[in-house]
Amino acid sequence: MSIIKYKNHICRDTNVIDERGNVYYEGQAGQGCGTVWFKSVKHAEAIIKKFGNVPEVPKELCLKCQGHYSITDPKYKFLINFNCESWKEDIVKF
Repeated sequence: MSIIKYKNHICRDTNVIDERGNVYYEGQAGQGCGTVWFKSVKHAEAIIKKFGNVPEVPKELCLKCQGHYSITDPKYKFLINFNCESWKEDIVKF
């Protein structure tokens, strides 16, 4: 299993088995909170063609996410983990 790199910073992670897909746009941070997953390379290319690249997760969503804070931070228990999930799903619908 490995990561296969395509043109335009599109990668396929063959370790990922998920109904959302295993293709992602490789931003500066690689895989992580900001990763948007696609079902295929062709789908990722269409998004890049439309937007110029895959848009970054808006900072205001990050600030309302558990993943942005330490578990010891008082804000942590009042926030939702993966707060940006619906935003990412909307991006891949285009």
